[in-house]
Amino acid sequence: MRTTASPVSPASVAATSVYIWATHVNVRYDGADADCVHYPSRGSCVKIVATVSRTRAEGICQHPGEEIVDGGYRNRWWTLLKLPDGTIGWVNNIYIQGGEKIAGVPDCGW
Repeated sequence: MRTTASPVSPASVAATSVYIWATHVNVRYDGADADCVHYPSRGSCVKIVATVSRTRAEGICQHPGEEIVDGGYRNRWWTLLKLPDGTIGWVNNIYIQGGEKIAGVPDCGW
């Protein structure tokens, strides 16, 4: 019997360490806007909860959202992060080392 893989719930896996390679990267989250969770973007996640530079964080899960274009690169995948101080928020994968989708970071389960 063949089974189809389903998205992983972020609560069911250990977070993966990721490296934000860029400087002055906005970490966005707006718990009051459900669109921020279901479609991460600058428009739906208007609250900047932190600005980080060249640091490690825990990648909880990743989800497609607004395509970001910067320095000739483009990416529509965003990773929900937990920063070392406990802050939770989204960063577009263009600023995270590892490519379009980050290996080891599961898709969000929603």
